[in-house]
Amino acid sequence: MILKIGIGSTLLIAGGIALVIFSKPDTLLYQTPSPASAQDSGVAQPSPTPSSPHEMVRVSSIAPFSAVVSPLVLAGEARGNWFFEGSFPVTLVDANGKVLAQAIAQTPGEWMTTEFIPFTAKLDFKKPTTSTGTIILTRDNPSGIVEFDSELHFPVHFSVQVNATPSQKTPVPSPSKKITCRPTGCSGQVCADKEVMTTCEYRPEYVCYKNATCEVQKDGTCGWTKDAQLTQCFESIK
Repeated sequence: MILKIGIGSTLLIAGGIALVIFSKPDTLLYQTPSPASAQDSGVAQPSPTPSSPHEMVRVSSIAPFSAVVSPLVLAGEARGNWFFEGSFPVTLVDANGKVLAQAIAQTPGEWMTTEFIPFTAKLDFKKPTTSTGTIILTRDNPSGIVEFDSELHFPVHFSVQVNATPSQKTPVPSPSKKITCRPTGCSGQVCADKEVMTTCEYRPEYVCYKNATCEVQKDGTCGWTKDAQLTQCFESIK
């Protein structure tokens, strides 16, 4: 006797022995929901980016092709969905694509919006080897989905004053500091404000210093005044 006692099971009675036979249940296949179905189910998806990044980011602190120096403070505004947790990356490259500086642009406002909100970033960089470069403002896309990637490329010129160091000036003694210059050295060939020890070999040009003027020079130190008489003496010895 064969009796079906439930889904996937059968009771078989033969010769006074009862056997229960279980059949293999049907297999269920699960498919990952499409983005549309995920959105319908309440799963959050990144907001799509408009076709042009110019509709998403605006730089207000400088104009395109402006001359810039380091440090460069960048300011502007971007739509909230350009940020992630209130920030997005900024990169400065030269004309060859070499990275000169990287920074994180941040907003003090609420970034969970599609409206424009302000941002600032500071880029410190060394003197470039090219005259032009590009600031790249990149949308922060933690999802990794390529369709949501976007960049704004902002061209700039580098000023010759980038990282320029002030010219070093020769220190001039204070007018209140008076020094007395005098000939010194073994042969009187040195003009100084203190006694100087030298070797005692004699050179022909040393005779010219006997009638030369030892005095304070324009740089505030002692030295021989190279007037016409001293110059003529040196020329006659050559």
